[in-house]
Amino acid sequence: MIFLPEPGSCGGRLDPGQALVPDDVATVVDWHVRPPRWTGVARTVCGHIDYELISVNHPELFALREQVGAPALPALWEAKRVLAEVGLLLQLEVQFEQIEGQCALAVYGAGVDGRLTDKLWAEISALLTTCCSMVCEPRPDIDPLAGLLTPRRPAITRGRRTIPIAVRPAVYELDDTTHTWWSYEVFGTLREGCACTAHTPATQAVHIGPKSRVG
Repeated sequence: MIFLPEPGSCGGRLDPGQALVPDDVATVVDWHVRPPRWTGVARTVCGHIDYELISVNHPELFALREQVGAPALPALWEAKRVLAEVGLLLQLEVQFEQIEGQCALAVYGAGVDGRLTDKLWAEISALLTTCCSMVCEPRPDIDPLAGLLTPRRPAITRGRRTIPIAVRPAVYELDDTTHTWWSYEVFGTLREGCACTAHTPATQAVHIGPKSRVG
């Protein structure tokens, strides 16, 4: 399904003979494609693909596989616009999946290179944090431009910043990373009583495992 990348590209390309992904979408994602993390067709992890435009032209691709725990699409696109105003790209991890013979897109991660300023953190964390999310920021002594420290140290929870909304993520850690990243895992379960943007009509009806208790 995936051809090997060319030098300088973000990833590989889809097989030109494939019939699952619409042609116009395949053209946009070519040379950004990576193997799936689990059962799926392919995935992308970069900020060079305009998934907002894809959602406008092909809303059915996201509607068919709305990922439990991921923010509602309007929150993602608002985060994209806020970051673009200061010259930053919102990177999305989007997996291409096949459901009953049709192509579906699921969002499993979102974030940005480097450490956000306090002002940007306040805006972006309010949009991207959900009750199922796992949030990771660079530790205070990490210089994102200099790269990672070796060997990697265990993640810590002290020194975390306040998320300016009444949402408690599943995990929030500082780590030896150069990204500020929100992960939305495939087995996320929405927390009852939470009002984050992951609580859409489609996801509200889905529960995996025991229901969470408030508190």
